[in-house]
Amino acid sequence: MKKRNVFFMAALTALSATFTACSDNDDSSASNGEATINPSEVSFIVASNDATKSLKGGTRMKVYTNVEKTWTDEKVYGDSTNTDVVYSPDGFTQAKYNSQAGFFTGFIYRQGSVDEAKGGIGAGKMGTRIYQLVNGKLTETGKNIVSSFGNVGVFGNYSYGAVNGDMGVNYFTATGTMTSWTAPDLTKFAVDDKAPVISDILDLGNNRLAITLYYSNRDSAAVVFSDYSFSTVSAPVFDSRIGGIYGAWRSARYAMGGVADDGTAYVFCGTSADGSKVGALRIKKGATSFDPDYKFDIYTASEGYRFRKAYPISGSKFLLEFYVKKDEYSNMSTSGKLAIADMDTKTLTWVTGVPAASDMANYSIGYGDGYDGYFYLPINPAEASNTGGGGSWHHAKATRATSSAVPTIYRINAATGVATAFMTLDKNESVKVVSIVKK
Repeated sequence: MKKRNVFFMAALTALSATFTACSDNDDSSASNGEATINPSEVSFIVASNDATKSLKGGTRMKVYTNVEKTWTDEKVYGDSTNTDVVYSPDGFTQAKYNSQAGFFTGFIYRQGSVDEAKGGIGAGKMGTRIYQLVNGKLTETGKNIVSSFGNVGVFGNYSYGAVNGDMGVNYFTATGTMTSWTAPDLTKFAVDDKAPVISDILDLGNNRLAITLYYSNRDSAAVVFSDYSFSTVSAPVFDSRIGGIYGAWRSARYAMGGVADDGTAYVFCGTSADGSKVGALRIKKGATSFDPDYKFDIYTASEGYRFRKAYPISGSKFLLEFYVKKDEYSNMSTSGKLAIADMDTKTLTWVTGVPAASDMANYSIGYGDGYDGYFYLPINPAEASNTGGGGSWHHAKATRATSSAVPTIYRINAATGVATAFMTLDKNESVKVVSIVKK
């Protein structure tokens, strides 16, 4: 599956040279893969915070190369004297890497921003920091202040943050330039006078976007289609076979869709009160509506569980993050029961080798990334002080003082569901994001 929406703050790679910007009308999307690459040459970015300071300690980013090697006792935030490690005074809760344009965007909530006198964007503010990858190192090219953001991702040559509570989006270039768009006529999209919010943006390639919408007063899937500049946005298309396309923890919003290698887009509902609407639909390549002949009944396949997140891996497989209890699925409930969803065969494979679902209240799950049949997922012991707003950073019943576990990035085999430790880190690290760079 071409990786379209990735929140995985950890690892950018040594893409050797200079990045050439592509036209927004290019037939490729922001996540288009490259020719077959030796895994030992694939780079990734790891973004990590100080577990004892949470977001207030800022974020450090380090680029690694080799996605098949096993790494042990690594330091990212703690590697402060390494000139190849980049520091942001503002702590990131989410981040995205745009492989087409070669840049990394860190998203900053109010809890992570610090005073300008300390190098931050300003205490209590929300915003972004933009970094280009040059010769294996990230270099900051710009920063922005925004009023809010929910779902974040990439498309074309841009990264974006959808405006929380409004049908709008801020999108950013590799040089840090920000453009804002808000639907000029909300009545075109409103249902019973209720306007939607953008829940996800899927890059269909060739200057086409599928923008999923969430309506608080309607339990059905909704999508509009647009070009990359939002100059031509279609009327909404609805489908009541699944519920709203929406995933959340507090004010954080999560991607619930992705585009497969063959160009098919998949969208998910994980939290409908009606179990028959917990599932997935697809939009075939080139289509402008949902496929009437396709529905994946995930509620039945999972034997009654609901889920919060859907991450593209590769091919037509996704990693789903389920709630750990069947009857607790609010945006404050604990999640962390993982499964591989095969969208072709409509089957689930439960993931093994990670902390047990019954123990996930003692862990926090960061943002991972998929590449060539594997998903790289950071799981951290709960922090002693937890003020984060992104990832699944709600798990804090135990602290690191009472745990022998260490932060670990797991490598999950999409064919078998078996997870193994890909990278272990120093106990004071808190990995927020892992991003695969060379695709």
